Amino acid sequence: MLGTYQNASAITGVLQLAIDSLDLEVATLLRHGEQVISLHAQSRAGAATRPAEHLQTTEAASSPLLGPCLVVRAGGLLSRRESSLRLERAAGSPFTEQDRATAAVLASAVVYTEGGLALLTQEGGWARAGSDDLESGRLRRKLRDRDALIDQLSGIQHALSQRAPRQDILDMIVDAAAELIGDETVNLRMVDPADPTLLLRVAGRGYSEEVEPFMARIRTDEGAVGRAFTEGRLVVIEDYQSDKDRLGILRSEGLEAAMSAPVEENGRVIGALTVATHRRGRTYSLTEQQMLITFAVHASVALTNARIADTMAHLAFHDTLTGLPNRALFVDRVTQALARSGRTAHTTAVLFADLDNFKAINDSLGHAAGDELLIVIARRIRESLRPSDSAARFGGDEFAILLEDIGTEARVMSACERIMASLVCPVDIQGTVIDPAASIGVALSYDDTAHADQLLRNADLAMYSAKAAGKGTYRLFSAAMHARAVGMLQRESDLA
Repeated sequence: MLGTYQNASAITGVLQLAIDSLDLEVATLLRHGEQVISLHAQSRAGAATRPAEHLQTTEAASSPLLGPCLVVRAGGLLSRRESSLRLERAAGSPFTEQDRATAAVLASAVVYTEGGLALLTQEGGWARAGSDDLESGRLRRKLRDRDALIDQLSGIQHALSQRAPRQDILDMIVDAAAELIGDETVNLRMVDPADPTLLLRVAGRGYSEEVEPFMARIRTDEGAVGRAFTEGRLVVIEDYQSDKDRLGILRSEGLEAAMSAPVEENGRVIGALTVATHRRGRTYSLTEQQMLITFAVHASVALTNARIADTMAHLAFHDTLTGLPNRALFVDRVTQALARSGRTAHTTAVLFADLDNFKAINDSLGHAAGDELLIVIARRIRESLRPSDSAARFGGDEFAILLEDIGTEARVMSACERIMASLVCPVDIQGTVIDPAASIGVALSYDDTAHADQLLRNADLAMYSAKAAGKGTYRLFSAAMHARAVGMLQRESDLA
């Protein structure tokens, strides 16, 4: 039970991460189906326990008292312990595939944290110190190492739970590995998004000034890090100078040993955490190997959390169908553009485009066909803009476009003609050729006195003026359009 479990503080840190990251009511560590520690959301300041006989170990079940339940099993590469995480939510909150991927990473973090601390504890060896000074000194060192590991992991887990910047957490992991494993060179590398044959160093220390410039990027088939990345396993090299896969650039550095553990994201290896030393005769103990894996898994947790945060931020400010920014993000961009135009006296233009007869397409071909057309239209708008321009979908068949620093009114009209020409090209939707058309309204601002909402309103009024003129065209906003809209509203109010 929790009260007698020596490594409780480090394990509860991961369980707390699971509760916070996955919005859980209860997170429980099981070993061979039996409860070790159980943490409840309502007792976040500390852990609570409950009888193991009430816990099930099925992969997908529902608790009679709570809601959906998920059990994630993870086996340690250096441990034979069979541990699992049991995760329970409130009723009506099913686990998504993204939740399952996150849970798998957290389960690994628990397993390796538990395994590393268990190796240092040596199954209760503290009580065997006796009066043997040599044995007593060895055990005291192990105790200090265990406490240091707990402190480092607790700091990393706290940073994760507080959503600290990803780079800060990765730097903490590198520092912790350097302190506890004791090698002078520590590096965390991730695959280059622009070139999957290269690994980028995202955190690290220990290279000489001569070698440092060459180590920002290395090939994925070089050194211990390359093998850990490509093979997805812990790689230990204790005779680095003789190793056929050593990094050529480091031959003159005199490295004697290196060890590298893979870092994963969403079940896929994306990098590796590596330690290396110049000390002769260096060997890596089982405890040090477990430590490195533990830190690598915590790096995986940090990267997974960062990916989830990025995904949530993207969803909050982007349209899920087209991938374009939504209204909130677009308004923010217009606001920033207006502020810049006030400082530089450049013209800002907002275009409001609405497809003509879109309802007829939905009614005749179905909403799936309408969605397919919207995706095509969004792509065409993006392709017709400059890199400095921006487009957004406001909902339905309405799109907004920001032209920043566009210059003269003639250049704005030229941009409208270019966008219009791209939109009217025929589209094959589910075997039916459609000739799309759109009406576009344009509003201009030459300084920062206008507001984003005002520009959008003016562009919207100009768009309706374009539709009234026969559709399939564009119109520039004028004050008369606003006066006419105000007059119509007043007449409707008077008639009411």
